Amino acid sequence: MLVSKIEVCFCIVCAILAILTVPVSATDYSVGVIRGNYVKFGNIVGNASYSYYSNLDSVWFEVDAVSGKNVTVIMFFISKDGTLFSGSGNKQVYDVEQYIVNGTRQQPDWTFAVIAANLTQGDRISPYTVINVTRTENRTYFNLSRTVNVVDINYTSGSITSMTTLIYDKVTGFLLEYQLEQIDPVRPAFLSYSVVETNIFTGEPIPEFPSFILLPLLMIAVAVGALLYRKKLS
Repeated sequence: MLVSKIEVCFCIVCAILAILTVPVSATDYSVGVIRGNYVKFGNIVGNASYSYYSNLDSVWFEVDAVSGKNVTVIMFFISKDGTLFSGSGNKQVYDVEQYIVNGTRQQPDWTFAVIAANLTQGDRISPYTVINVTRTENRTYFNLSRTVNVVDINYTSGSITSMTTLIYDKVTGFLLEYQLEQIDPVRPAFLSYSVVETNIFTGEPIPEFPSFILLPLLMIAVAVGALLYRKKLS
């Protein structure tokens, strides 16, 4: 028995409805780093308010573990004479969706070493913060063009104005650049550092495949398979 035109039309309509009804605007807060990814920061510049950093040669962030939405980052602070500063070897566990560090939800203006992967301009870096991706753009690192997310955080409290800019790699969500300027009549502050070595740029990134397309494609494949099977039996 041949498949009727009504059955074919019904399957096509179901597939179209699936495409139209699956939400496309929901942000997917997924992890983009893997264990062993690292970023080494140098070009460290700070004024007297950040005298701790004046003797630093570099700062090293390395992904020690990934579990679900949690990323464990181990940190090393290397002085100009090659020795390790206090705090080296400490670990931070970041939940890239829940805005939690080491089990505690952070304040709205707290910043992360790692955020969710593949966010775009206008996305919140977490549903639990008001901080958005200010813009998405391309920047050049080590003669490679890389798409990054720029996050600007500005706030004023009394006579103090703080302006922070963070640059995150879009594909992995790893921090690449940091700059803080604090306008304070009593204690002005400035600190900046940027990536000087990393292994997150090696190889071509896997092209994004929008998750909202997967379900409709699966439904279409099932519908076509069912039609072919029934035709074979007829």
